Amino acid sequence: MVPMAIGDNVICELLEDSMKTEGGLFIPETAQKQLPQKHCVVISKGELVEADLRAGDTIVVHQQAGQAMYYDKKIYMVFKGPEIYGIVDRLKPPYDLASS
Repeated sequence: MVPMAIGDNVICELLEDSMKTEGGLFIPETAQKQLPQKHCVVISKGELVEADLRAGDTIVVHQQAGQAMYYDKKIYMVFKGPEIYGIVDRLKPPYDLASS
């Protein structure tokens, strides 16, 4: 079961940032750059959010945007619609988040 957003809120799951290069080398924390955005997958959107955004989209938001929410032993991030910079990747339908 996933939480449902209301109003101009969007609920997302954060994507794990890779600490490994494509060649398989691990990058130490001291050598990692801080990206100005974080990537996440949209779980639910409120009725006041733009119609183009849908569940399963990978979006980019500011590093300090959003509020953490604990639901069903998982951590989700809640963003306001204007905090979303853009859509990076879109999964093709059918995509059922309830089954994951």
